[in-house]
Amino acid sequence: MLKPAYGLFGSFNSDLCSTGATSNSSDRYFFAPDRAPISPDIQIQLEDEEVDSMTLMRFAGQICALAILNTQLLPGLETLSPHVFRLLVEDTIRLEWSDFETLDQELWKSWDWVMKAGKSELKAAELTFSYESRNRKGQVLTKAFSGYEGTEVVDVKNREEFVKLAAKNHVRRVRFKIVAFREGFCSVIPRKILRILQPTDFELILCGMPTINVQEWRSATKYNSYSLDIDVTTTKHSLLIDWFWSIVQQDMSEPDRVLLLKFSTGMSRTPAGGFLNGTWAFTIGFTGASSTNLPTSSTCFNLLKIPNYVSRDQMREKLMLAVRHGASGFAFC
Repeated sequence: MLKPAYGLFGSFNSDLCSTGATSNSSDRYFFAPDRAPISPDIQIQLEDEEVDSMTLMRFAGQICALAILNTQLLPGLETLSPHVFRLLVEDTIRLEWSDFETLDQELWKSWDWVMKAGKSELKAAELTFSYESRNRKGQVLTKAFSGYEGTEVVDVKNREEFVKLAAKNHVRRVRFKIVAFREGFCSVIPRKILRILQPTDFELILCGMPTINVQEWRSATKYNSYSLDIDVTTTKHSLLIDWFWSIVQQDMSEPDRVLLLKFSTGMSRTPAGGFLNGTWAFTIGFTGASSTNLPTSSTCFNLLKIPNYVSRDQMREKLMLAVRHGASGFAFC
C-alpha cells in the first residue's frame, strides 16, 4: 500500500506556491494528494473498475487497525511521517506551518523567512494572499485564499495569517485521504480508544522499536543444529555464538544491525516491547556447512543459518558480505 502506484502515500509534493519555493520533500511518506490516481497497471491487477484510491485508503486503515489488534508489525510503515499517526489520533485535521519542517524543508524555510523578514524585505517580496495550483489538465492557476482578495499584500501585521492559510491549503489537498484512512481504522478500533493513545504509540506498535537492543536480542535467541554431529552446547559452538554476538555488538553499526535483522527476519525493526515480549522468537541454526559458505536465512521462521567458521575474522567477513550485499536469505556462493 506504500507504493506510489496505489495513489495512497508518497513523498510530500507541494504545488508551486506564491513564494516560489522549490519542493525539497522529506524521505518520510505522507498522504498522497486526493487527486492522485491509481496507476493503470494497478487498476488492471485489482480487476475492479469501481475501486478508487479512497476505497483503498479505507482498506489501508483497516489493515493497520487489524495489525494492532493482532500485534503484527507492518514492514515499511516506518517510512511514514509521524504526522500520519498524529492526524489519525487528533480530532481535527490540521497541521501548523511549523509542522512542515519535517515534510518539506524548502517550503517551511520560505514560511519561516516570511515570519522573520523585516517590513522592507516583505514589501520587496511582493507576496499576496494567493497560491498557485494545477488543475486536472496540468495548467497552473492562481487563486486567492478564502476570505481574501488575491491582490492583498502580505505585511508584518498579517503575515502570521498568511502562513497559517498557506499551511491549511496544503492540508486541504489531502483531507479526503485522511478522512478515508481514519474511517477504515475506526471501523475496526473505535475512535474512543484512539483518544487514549499518543501518535508515538501507533508508530511503536505498527513499526516496532527504532533502535536494536543487542543484549536483549541475544537473551531472547534460541539455538539449534541441522546435523546430528553438531552439539550447540559444546565449547566450539559456544565460541561461534560468542563470536557472532561480539561482531554484532562491537563491529556493526546500527544500520548494519538493521540489515542483519532484515536479512534474518524480513523486518527492519523489532516489535514494540522488544525481543523479550514473548511474541517473536529468533533462532540461530548451525548448519555444519563449509566455512567458505555465506550465512543464509529463512525469514518466515526468523532463522539465521551459520556455517562452521574457523575464526572470528572469517565469520565477520562472511556475515558482513551477506547482510550488506543483498543475499536476502538465499545462498549465492
